[in-house]
Amino acid sequence: MAAIWSDPDFIAMRATAQRMFMFLLSQPDLSHAGLLPMRVNRWAKKAEDLTARTVRSELDYLAERDYVVVDEDTEDVLIRTMVRNDGVYKQPKVMIRMREDARQIESPMLRAAFRQELDRLPLHELSDRPGGPNADQPSTRSQVQAVVDTLRADFADVAGYPSAGVSDTPHVRAGAFHLPPTTVPQPPSTGHREKPLADESAEIDNRFDEFWDVYGKKVKRADAEKKWAKAIRKASPDRIIAAAGAYVAYERANNQGGRFIADPSTWLHGERWLDERTDLPMPQTRVQEHLALVQQLAAEEIDEQPTLPQIGRSYR
Repeated sequence: MAAIWSDPDFIAMRATAQRMFMFLLSQPDLSHAGLLPMRVNRWAKKAEDLTARTVRSELDYLAERDYVVVDEDTEDVLIRTMVRNDGVYKQPKVMIRMREDARQIESPMLRAAFRQELDRLPLHELSDRPGGPNADQPSTRSQVQAVVDTLRADFADVAGYPSAGVSDTPHVRAGAFHLPPTTVPQPPSTGHREKPLADESAEIDNRFDEFWDVYGKKVKRADAEKKWAKAIRKASPDRIIAAAGAYVAYERANNQGGRFIADPSTWLHGERWLDERTDLPMPQTRVQEHLALVQQLAAEEIDEQPTLPQIGRSYR
């Protein structure tokens, strides 16, 4: 909790907004996904000088600065970075509970913002070492990635919403993890248009790992990374990854188990995503495999609890 007072963006806010943000974080009905029912009248009774109008004013102030997303229609508030800042993403079993919480988000606006936050999770920080006493269980990263991929499938209905080009580049490792503001996604326009993402190294790394995992044929990674950086200037990572999954699934099913799958760098260079289906966020076989792992984790007793909030993270 103390780290938030070293965040220059947070301390630049007015005191009443700071108090409101801390108040939201302390609510007993705040979910692991960061979802909170908006109880303006009840909140207004928590201090003598508060009114419903001032509560809404502070929520608007926080929303303008991308600390929260508010949907007046569903009367919900989303603390955007709850999963990342609360350390939930580091704990596979708690991620299962978070997934159940996330599926309760009804607002398209909040669902789109939450899905965008999934892409900002620093999964590269997690351990790749096999788990279990005999090192025969999936690694922490594999388990968490399974939940994240399943969540992407759960939120496929908002995958077409435009997303802002956001960098998650660390500011100072010993201090706060600085994250530029994220524009809240809005519904897509009627005319379809690919929106290239900004050339941000963290975004490239995070989504390339996802592409690499989906593609499966792991050869010439360095070359493929260069092609990936160019490809995402022409199409969204979601479209490229979905098309790559469709291509690999088709080749494995129809051409000798995928014997003739092109190298990933060749596939990217040839803009082959234009030839494939893009209606699925990932190969169905991958969804099924990860869903099985998610269900396995869900069957186990959830014995880990996140600590709110984690020191050393930005709160935006």
